[in-house]
Order: sequence, then C-alpha cells, then structure tokens
Amino acid sequence: MRRWLWIAAVLILIVAGDAALWRFATRRLEAGLNDWIAAQRAAGWQLSAEDQRTGGWPFAAALYLHHVTADHGPPFAGGGIAWQSDRVILRIAALRPTTLQIDASGAGRVRVAGTPDVPYSASQFVVAVPLKATRQPASAAIVAVALTAGQPGRAVTIHDVSSHVRVAPEAIAGESAVSISLNASGIALPGTGWPLGHQIASLATDAVLGGPLPAKGGLNERAVTWRDDGGVLHVNALRVVWGALHLRAEAELQLDADLQPAGSGSATMVGYTATANALAARGVMTQGAATAAKALLSLMAHTPADGGPSEVEVPLSLQHRTLSMRQVPLVRLPALDWPAD
Repeated sequence: MRRWLWIAAVLILIVAGDAALWRFATRRLEAGLNDWIAAQRAAGWQLSAEDQRTGGWPFAAALYLHHVTADHGPPFAGGGIAWQSDRVILRIAALRPTTLQIDASGAGRVRVAGTPDVPYSASQFVVAVPLKATRQPASAAIVAVALTAGQPGRAVTIHDVSSHVRVAPEAIAGESAVSISLNASGIALPGTGWPLGHQIASLATDAVLGGPLPAKGGLNERAVTWRDDGGVLHVNALRVVWGALHLRAEAELQLDADLQPAGSGSATMVGYTATANALAARGVMTQGAATAAKALLSLMAHTPADGGPSEVEVPLSLQHRTLSMRQVPLVRLPALDWPAD
C-alpha cells in the first residue's frame, strides 16, 4: 500500500511540475508575443488579433489568436504588404522548447505591392522558427498541405509543399542573402491550355540569392540597386516532372537593363521529343523551332548505363526574354512586370 502511495505522490509531483512549467512557458510566450508586436509596430507594421487565449497543456504552451491581421504601408515592397488569417496558433512544444511553431492552417488572404488580395486556404500551414533572444529568426521551415491560392477559377492547388528559408540581411556582395529549398508535389494549374498539361507532378529547387539586399525603396528601385550591385540568383538545382518532361537544371541569373531575368545554365532532359511536340502544338514554339530542337537533341542524346529512357544534357541561355538552346530559340517568356514605386 505504501508503495502505491509513493507512486501516486511521484505522479502528482510530475503533473504539478509540468503544470507549473506550462504556466511559466505560456507567460513567457505571451510576454514575448507582446514584445514582438511592439517592435514590429515601431517598425511600421499594424498588427491586431482577437480572442487571445492560452492552451496546449500538458504537451505544449500555446496561444490561440483569431482574426489576425498584419499590414505594412507603401514604404515596404513598393505598395505595402498585408496578411490576414482567420486563426493562428503560436505553440512551443515541451520537447522542442527552442522552436516556435506558427500554425496558420485554414483560410487567409495576402496582398503584396498594391496587387489584388490573393485568398488562400490549407488543411495544414505551419511555419517553424528558432527562438533567439538577441535578434529576429534568420530561418524558417514551412510545411503546407492541400494549399489553394488564388481567385476562384484561377487558383493554384498544391497537394503538399515543404520549404526552408534562411535570410542574412547583412550579407555583402558574394555572400548568400537569401537561400531557399523547396519541394512540392501535385501542383494543379488553373484553367486549361497548358502545353504540358495542367498538372505538375513534382517541383523541387535549391536556390541562393546573392547579397547585398537593398534596404530602402520600392520593389522597382530595390531591383535596380540589386542589379547594379552585381546581384546574382544561383539556381543550384531545379527538378521538374511535368507531363512527358523530366528536367534537371542549374543556372545563374541576373537582371538585364529592362529588369528582366537573363543568364545561362544547363539542363538534362528526358521526354524531349514529346515535350517539343506539345509546345509546338500549343503555339509556344514554332514548328520549325520544334523540328530543329528535336533534331539537335537526338544527335546529343544518350542512353544511361542503367538502361533508362534516353536523355540529353544541353546548355541553355536566357536573353531578352528568349530561352535558347545552342543558339536555337525555344520559348519567348512573358515580361516580368514590376510594380511602380
């Protein structure tokens, strides 16, 4: 009997200790949130939330917020940025006390640089950021499931996507200012008429944006400054499975005099014949360009040692919005329209 009393006493102490730790963590979370909100408001953000309450015991300290809004005026991004979410949960798990989880699953809206609001919804949308006492988080891990973004009839749907972003605002020329890795699958494009089909099976990329990042001005002005300072986007890896096309590529891109992407790279392609035929059938490239591309690719193609489908590795260049392969123009890209400052 005495043994069971000891066990009961130990269990009571564990529960009481966990409850005390939860109260402490919850108060720290609330205080940290209030400090963060004050700092962001001082930087020009307008933040608001309704119905703040605590929860999560015994496995986490959590704050539940409803009707969350964040808005920054025209000085940022050449027209402002605004975000709204029906519900946000801030959570620190007991087993991961140095990581803050921001759960914005559900519905929301985002607006950038004066463009129309873009509604979105997701069955899961979680951002994890490290907690650091001295400065804002420099990295974030993002996971979304069943993500839909865009106006009805023009929305993009993604089955699942995961991404990791690291930002170093103090980066100088030649250093990484922003690095991003992304993996997405089941990307359904809006409407019809896509040359390779409306479904992209998978997309993955690993890219680095070279510094320095301009700190002032609108998007257009910042783009000009970044270009003039020698800014480069390094696409270390890009993998796409879209219809018949299986693509692996890498590239280095800059902005030209018209603020359009320009640069060079290389790509390894499988399914190039069917892809060229599909692009020509949709008018993306001329029949003559498709015939020339298929003839050249056939001469360069080889069969892998493992006996897989024929593949070809080719150099690519992007100049004046035209993507070319060995001096053969392939696709004319739409202009990148920068918002007015």
